[in-house]
Amino acid sequence: MNKSQRIYLVEPTADDEAAVWAFRRACDIAPESGDIAGSCQLRRTETYGAWLHRIRQLADVNHTEPGLVRATTLLAKHHDDGRLIGIVQIRHALTPRLRAFGGHIGYSVATRERRQGFATEMLSLALAICRQNNMHNILITCEKRNIASAKVIQANGGVLENEISKGERIMQRYWITLA
Repeated sequence: MNKSQRIYLVEPTADDEAAVWAFRRACDIAPESGDIAGSCQLRRTETYGAWLHRIRQLADVNHTEPGLVRATTLLAKHHDDGRLIGIVQIRHALTPRLRAFGGHIGYSVATRERRQGFATEMLSLALAICRQNNMHNILITCEKRNIASAKVIQANGGVLENEISKGERIMQRYWITLA
């Protein structure tokens, strides 16, 4: 562990059910629209067991499903007490939809943990995993109005390529080149 890192990424287990469900409930009352970024459709999943099954399916290199790509979904936990800080998903390839609106990495930070630099650390750790998996050009997107997320991406080396309209939303597309 790097002494400056306050968090670590880990695969979810059955033991994380209460914390993940509390995270989901907190996000449900937050003024956000749609699903929880990087959560593998946690908001739309009826049971924790079904969610675990789904993320394990998507992580399996042998699993193929039209329109989907292999993805690794991880929990960000605090080193001091193991509390859940957020969720991050690394998508190992891009579909046309992900190329426009989702990118290789999606992440969410628990409402109570925001504005403390955790998103920047989560993205940095996710990029290290991308590097280990020989992924070199990483696309990350965010809504233009999400200034905090844009700053997180930029702090990790993101360079804005362009903006794409998605209905009333404007999505910014950033690329990070890994050595």
